[in-house]
This record gives sequence, structure tokens and C-alpha cells, in this order.
Amino acid sequence: MPSLTKSHTPAQASASASDTADTLNTLIETCADGAYGFAVCADYSNSSRHRTLFRQRAQACEETGAQLRTMVLRLGGQPTQGGTAIGALHRGWVAVRGTLSGLRDQSILAECERGEAAALEHYQRALAQDLPADVRTLVQRQADGVQYNLAQIRLLREAESAAA
Repeated sequence: MPSLTKSHTPAQASASASDTADTLNTLIETCADGAYGFAVCADYSNSSRHRTLFRQRAQACEETGAQLRTMVLRLGGQPTQGGTAIGALHRGWVAVRGTLSGLRDQSILAECERGEAAALEHYQRALAQDLPADVRTLVQRQADGVQYNLAQIRLLREAESAAA
């Protein structure tokens, strides 16, 4: 009688690990983009409170990227280095927009909000995939952090808008 359970050949198991590593590498790029983007925003911000927040967020992005790199190595993959081309364009836009708008924190917060919304989309796409339980737990925890950051930045931007 044929078995009703799924069995994976070694090639299938490694393809699954490879797919998971690719997904995590996309998130590593997202973290690198976030770390650099928040650091740039800290450089342009006029508010010491915002600069502190942006530097903390940049550090947190670096830490989450390191966690993801560790997981990719555990899966037998090669972690990617650096961010994405789109992230580089966004960072350039943050710098240009900050310069054109007189370095107003409201504009900088709007760009941070846009960046965090994009990061959350990347995490949601990753969570829509079939991930091993330990990977899913890590990715979900990080996605929850991105969602919290997005809400925090949105509140700051709204407060800046109300004050303007």
C-alpha cells in the first residue's frame, strides 16, 4: 500500500531550504535598507528626539539583519550583503526631499513611514510562504516589530503635521 505521507528527496529538501534562504536574503536586504535609511534620516532630522529614535531604529535593523544572516547560514545558504537598488533610490530620495523641503522633520517622517510600509510588505510576503516553524517565528517577531515601528512613526508624523 502506498504511503500517504509526504516524503522529500534530498534535492527537494535542499530546494526548500534554498527557497527559505532566498526569502530571508530578501529580508536581509530590507533590513540593510532600513538601517541605512534610518541613519540618513537621523542625519537630516532637526529634532534630537527624532534623531535618537532614528538611530535606535537603524541599530535595530542591523540586529534583525544579523539574526536573519545567522538563520540563512543555519539553512546552509549564503547571506546577502547590503541592500537593494530600490532601497538606494529611496535613500537618495530621502536626501533630496529633505534638502528641497528645508529639512523639515515632517517630510523626513513621511519618508520613514513610506520605508517602513514597504518593509512591512516584504515581511508579509515572506509570511505568506511556507516557512519552517523556527523561521516563521523569527520572521513573525520581526514583522511585528516593523508594524510597531510603522505605527510609532505614523503617530510622530501626524503630531508633526498637527503642529505645523
